[in-house]
Amino acid sequence: MIDLPTRILFICHDGDLYGSQQSLNLLVRNLPQGEYQCFVSIARPGPLQKLLQGYPNTVVLRHKRLQWVKHDHRNLFQRVGDVLNLMVSAVPRTLYLLNTIRREKINLVHTNSSVSLEGALAAALAGIPHVWHIRELFMTPSPKFHLILGRRFSRWFIDRFSDQVLCISSVVQQQFGRYLTQEPGKYVLLYNALELPAQPDFFPINDPQRAIMKTLSLKVFGLPDDKVFRVGYIGRLSAGKGFHELLEAIALLRRKNVPVELLVAGDFVDHEYKGRIHRAVQEECLKRSVHFLGYQQDLAPLYEAIDLLVVPSINEPFGRVVIEAAAQGVPCIGANAGGIPEIIESGLNGLLYPPGDVFALAGMIEELMSAFWKLETLRQNALRMVYERFNIETQIRTLCECYQSILTRHQLL
Repeated sequence: MIDLPTRILFICHDGDLYGSQQSLNLLVRNLPQGEYQCFVSIARPGPLQKLLQGYPNTVVLRHKRLQWVKHDHRNLFQRVGDVLNLMVSAVPRTLYLLNTIRREKINLVHTNSSVSLEGALAAALAGIPHVWHIRELFMTPSPKFHLILGRRFSRWFIDRFSDQVLCISSVVQQQFGRYLTQEPGKYVLLYNALELPAQPDFFPINDPQRAIMKTLSLKVFGLPDDKVFRVGYIGRLSAGKGFHELLEAIALLRRKNVPVELLVAGDFVDHEYKGRIHRAVQEECLKRSVHFLGYQQDLAPLYEAIDLLVVPSINEPFGRVVIEAAAQGVPCIGANAGGIPEIIESGLNGLLYPPGDVFALAGMIEELMSAFWKLETLRQNALRMVYERFNIETQIRTLCECYQSILTRHQLL
C-alpha cells in the first residue's frame, strides 16, 4: 500500500489566472491535506504561483514545456519544423520531469490541460499512473488552437498515455469518439466547480443589500446609478468568443433608444480584431453605451454592477463564467453551443440563443429588461443550480475517488 499522504505532481502550462488555472487552484486548495501532498510544476510563472505557495500541503516547482500546440495557423513546412523541434526538446524536458518524479517520490501525475504533453511522457517512463484533465475542444477547428501532431493522432496519444481522462463537459468527453465507446469508465465527467458560502434557506427577491452594492460598484467604474439596464461580457476579446455578435445586438437596441449599456471586462487577443471592434464602437449609438474596463482580477464589483451576463462564444468547452455569474446572482444568456447548454436550461435558469442570431439575442435582452419577474426567476434558479451541481465538495469527492481507483488498479498490475 502507498503510505499517506499520496504525492501528486500537477503539470500546469501557465501561471496566469485564466479558467484552467483557477480550476487547478481550487482543486489543490481543497484536496484533503492529511491525504494528499501536492507538487505543482508550472512552465511559465504568474500569479497562480503566489496563491499556491500559500497552501501548507503544496510545493511549487518549475519545468520547461513541450510545445505541441500553436496559436497561429501553420503551413506544411512550419508543421514539419514544429515536429522536429518537439522531438529534439522531448528528451531533455521529459527526463527533467522524470528526475523530479523520482526525487519527490511522486505517486501520480495529473496534467491540467491538453496543452501540456511532458507530464504524460514522464509518468510513462516512471511507471506511475497519469491523469489527463481535458479542458479544450481540441477536435474542433479553431483559429487559435493548432495541434502540431494533428487532432486525431493527439486524441490517440491522450488515450494511450492516460490511466484516467477527466473531461470538464459532455461535449469535451464526446470528442474522444470510439475511445470513449471502448473504455467508457476511463473517461470521467468532472465539471468545473466553485467554492460557495453556506447555502441560504431562501434567496430574497429585490434584495436591498444587492441594490446598495450595485451603487457602490458603479462608482468604482465611474458610472452613475441611473437605472440603466447593464449587460456584462467577461473574457478574452476575439472572433472565436463572439464578442462582435453581442456588440451588434447592443447596437440594435440602442438604435431603438432602448436604455442599455455594455460593460466589458477582458483583453483583446489580436490587434486586427481590436481595430475592428474599436471602429464599430465609433457608431453614434454605441459611443457612450460601451465601456471597456480591461482585465479585472477581482470580478465581484462587476457582477454587482451588471443585471445580465451574455456569453456569445460558440466553442466554449464549459463556460466557467456562467456559473461564476450565477453564484453572484447574475443570470446569463448564452449561445446554444459548446458546453454552455450543459449549464443553462433555457427558460429555467438562463436563456440560450441560436449562435450568430443577433436579432434573437437583442430580443432576449430587451425582454428581460421589461420582465422583472422573469429576470428574478432566472436569477434564483441559477443560484440554486450552482449550489446543487457545481460545488467544490462534489468535485473533490469525485476526484479523490478517481485517484484511489487508479492507484489501486496500478498496484494490482
